[in-house]
Amino acid sequence: MKAIATLFTALAISACSPATEEQENTDLLKGQHEALEKAKQVEVLLQDADEKRRQQLQHSE
Repeated sequence: MKAIATLFTALAISACSPATEEQENTDLLKGQHEALEKAKQVEVLLQDADEKRRQQLQHSE
């Protein structure tokens, strides 16, 4: 009887546990997507800065 109660307790805990492998993979993919979006934003900022530098160099000549 005690073994059955332990089994049901373990099943309940594992069913309620949010830290499943699928959830971890989903969180990882979300993190990777966010990092990619940030990298794209940085790339645009760098391109803008390069363009401004080129314009300043042309005006100073």
